[in-house]
Amino acid sequence: MIEQRCTRLVIGTLLLSLATIVLMAGSGISATFGDVEGRVVDGSTGKPLDGATISLETRGLRRETVTDSLGRYQFDNVVTGQYRLAVTAVGFNSLVVEHLPIVAGFTTYRFHLMTRSGGDGFQQGQPIGSVDGATVYSTDDIVRLPVRSFTDVLLLQPTVTESRSNAIQLREIQAASEPQNAPQLHVLGGRLWDHGYSINGVNFTEPISRSYTASVSPHAIDQLAFSAGTHSVTSYNGNAGAIEVLTRPGGEQYSGMVEVVTDNTVGSGYDQNYYTVRLSGPIPLLDKGLFMGTVERRWMRDRNPSPKSQEVLPGSPDKLPNNWQSGWSYHGRADYDFTDDLSVTLTGDKSTDEWSEYRHAYLFNIDHTPRYKDDNLGLSARLAYRANDNVSFSISSTYRETERIQGDGVVFDDYEAYERKFVWPDGEVDDIVNPGYDSYDLFWTDSEDFTVVANPDTTGWDYSYWLDTVIVDDDTTFSNPLDSAAVIFVDSVTTALSPYWGGYLHRKSSTVGVSGEIGARIGQYMIARAGFEYSRHTLRYFENLDATKGYSELRVIHYGYDSLGRESEDEGWQHETKHPTCLALYFQDRMSYRGFALTAGLRWERFDYKGQLVRDYLNPYGFGEPGVMDQADLIETSSFSKFSPSVRASYRFFDRLRVHAGFGIYHQLPPFRQVYNDWSFFEARVTSGAYFAFPFAGLTTSKSMQVDAGISVRICDRASVDLSAFWRKLTDENGIATFDSVDNSIRSYSIYLSGLESRSKGLTARIESRITAELRASFAYSLSRVDGDYNVAASSYVINWSNPTGTPWYSSVPRNYDRRHNFVGNLAWKLGKQQGPQVGGIHPLERFRLNLVARLSSGQPYTPSALYDPATEGAVRPGPAGPINSERMDWISTVDLKVEKRLTISGLQVVPFLWIKNLLNTENIADVWRVTGEPDSTGYLESEYGQIIIENHPDPDETGLNYEQKYRLKQANPQNYGPPRQIYFGLRAEF
Repeated sequence: MIEQRCTRLVIGTLLLSLATIVLMAGSGISATFGDVEGRVVDGSTGKPLDGATISLETRGLRRETVTDSLGRYQFDNVVTGQYRLAVTAVGFNSLVVEHLPIVAGFTTYRFHLMTRSGGDGFQQGQPIGSVDGATVYSTDDIVRLPVRSFTDVLLLQPTVTESRSNAIQLREIQAASEPQNAPQLHVLGGRLWDHGYSINGVNFTEPISRSYTASVSPHAIDQLAFSAGTHSVTSYNGNAGAIEVLTRPGGEQYSGMVEVVTDNTVGSGYDQNYYTVRLSGPIPLLDKGLFMGTVERRWMRDRNPSPKSQEVLPGSPDKLPNNWQSGWSYHGRADYDFTDDLSVTLTGDKSTDEWSEYRHAYLFNIDHTPRYKDDNLGLSARLAYRANDNVSFSISSTYRETERIQGDGVVFDDYEAYERKFVWPDGEVDDIVNPGYDSYDLFWTDSEDFTVVANPDTTGWDYSYWLDTVIVDDDTTFSNPLDSAAVIFVDSVTTALSPYWGGYLHRKSSTVGVSGEIGARIGQYMIARAGFEYSRHTLRYFENLDATKGYSELRVIHYGYDSLGRESEDEGWQHETKHPTCLALYFQDRMSYRGFALTAGLRWERFDYKGQLVRDYLNPYGFGEPGVMDQADLIETSSFSKFSPSVRASYRFFDRLRVHAGFGIYHQLPPFRQVYNDWSFFEARVTSGAYFAFPFAGLTTSKSMQVDAGISVRICDRASVDLSAFWRKLTDENGIATFDSVDNSIRSYSIYLSGLESRSKGLTARIESRITAELRASFAYSLSRVDGDYNVAASSYVINWSNPTGTPWYSSVPRNYDRRHNFVGNLAWKLGKQQGPQVGGIHPLERFRLNLVARLSSGQPYTPSALYDPATEGAVRPGPAGPINSERMDWISTVDLKVEKRLTISGLQVVPFLWIKNLLNTENIADVWRVTGEPDSTGYLESEYGQIIIENHPDPDETGLNYEQKYRLKQANPQNYGPPRQIYFGLRAEF
């Protein structure tokens, strides 16, 4: 016994020591405590029940209270997570609420109708997710829905829409600077980065790009909370909303789960597979310690299939070539309760995803289409202490690291191999030009012959790069096609070259810091919270705009890395690693009295870029050595502060009617890639005249002002209706501004500059009904509008819009991700044991579950264009044929289905299930050509210009296709269509 106690003491001490070490090193982003309020009434008379016992428990910890004379109860300063709430009263059936969500900074409200003992037992409280200001999903919600990732779950919210970053019109989506492997979400009409993600309190919104690249297994999730609009100041990392994921705790009994999901067993599969294992239970030799661990393996041969692949692509493949994904996710959590009031929680979340992106222009050189690797790691530690019934403390810490490599599909991370070189017999090295497009500028070439020749009439060696090279033997005499009069005696070497994807990117960022929070009940009606957060980033960035040409200050941006992309702290002031910091203090107070609740908060943040900016952008070299960017031309940035107030109010009438309203102002930093310069690159590029939007460390934050109001009505014991409206204004949004320098050696150049504005507004209606004890249905609709100032997209790919019609550029126009109408419907049918139709004394459908989700959305806007050649890979200058974003694509719709049946085999719970995406095989258009508004026709071939080219190029090239055939292939991009029907079979075993 003494030995066991010593062992437990040692393990507990180690856990506490580990937590202390991490707490000394990490960065908190999320608050710790939420609250629970509720009311209990007699279901037959409607009178409040005085003295009913309410218990709230998780992980063996239990808190208990009783209702007052009005049937009310409350639990304050509850650590976030999922809880079990039980209501008991003499003479009534007991009521149990599983998976009760507690969300940091919010209050969960429940209304309970108790039935008399011996009644039918049907009881209806508010459905899960009834958190004042947030929508919450539990593990069971996510697993039963026909979804896989939590981003799929968020798309079930009518105020959330998506956009694509890998469509053929990528050149026009300047905000999508880095392609993503998952849907890119827009919340309340916000931009791609206007909302934030956190997992176990770790901010997984990568600060350089403000993108999210982590992967989370659905079986590791305990709670997914989504707050938008006037969200809490205690924990948020986005203007438009916050998405917070908590992973599952361990249970007091050992349990596990194994799941296999594949689309290879039913119908024509795309080789998409998921393999998941989870194990949880008590930590050995530690009475009050619990653990959970989850591992998930992902493999997809075609990660986002198209219904047009077989119809369009040569060879009729059913999968998009080189569009694969390979990934792993790891989740771990350990909880230890030193006492009933003091606990520590440690979490670790890691994911790795390697993926290849099908690009239609690389069809004949598909091995070299872009490839990516995303690594994410998050560690967190939290100590929570409940001093008494009224006061609780917590201190939290996190460490986050995110890394991305983006490059050629074959060479990938072998950076030095990008530059083509030829070594001559005398040891001299020359660069070889990376092959470009085919003769029609439609596709990258599959290969070209490169011939090196020796010329005895000149000293040294010479070489030529010929499109139509005749392979020759040694000492062969032939005519140089570049000069028909020249006769050369050669020794030759001939090799075939394929064009590489030239852009190489490697970025890495990490964040450390610490946060703390105190929550206290003041009197009977008020709960106050205060906290702090401090974070420090380490940012490294390397990008070669064309790595096949080697190093040049005109092409390479690097800080925190040397010129070869290796981590370095010795690169001088031009390339030093960046270390911005942020300190935040917040205070929030909630007053609740007889159905009225008022929550007011204030957040203060101080940001320090610790960077540099040019003294005078009209004369960048005006203070130091002429023609050179030196430190005399720069000034250090100053720290700046922002205040974010938030107010939410609600009132409940007779527990059946609730009205609410909110107002908030929030501030958000820009992606740091728009802030930090490589000063050697700036010096070289600013005189070159080539287009590039330079970062600007004078950017501060974009400011979001939001107002929302709504009403919730419980029509009867089995149905409720919610109506709400929102209005949102975003100011100081970043755009691109051009400077005409007074220095004659400097061309016009552009930088990121704030000053743009956008607005979104909308109405949302939601109906939820429990039709029977087994059947539930919900329906939601949103009507919204997103518009704002238009900032002209410009790049070296599309030179710029021309403007022959005189259309004003800076006006209130719809955003290109705006979806005016959005419908989401859900039907859930669940049968318990010995329920459903009876056949021969058995219930074949017992423990059967069906979930159907339908989505219908109006099309996104686009700008109609006058006739030009949009399919070309060369530089073009389109002109609008009407107002900006005045046309819209077709509506899109999907119906997804998931059915499962739970079986018990030798004590093991076995769940086979069928999951069908796009059940009706609806053909959805994802993108269109701006000239015709069609997904597979640019209109150029039918024009006079197109007909002339067709007539002059009737013969096929090395691919066997002539100009017209190649053009029709190019314009029929299969990615212009949404995914077809996909059928998955899954098998899950639980013990």
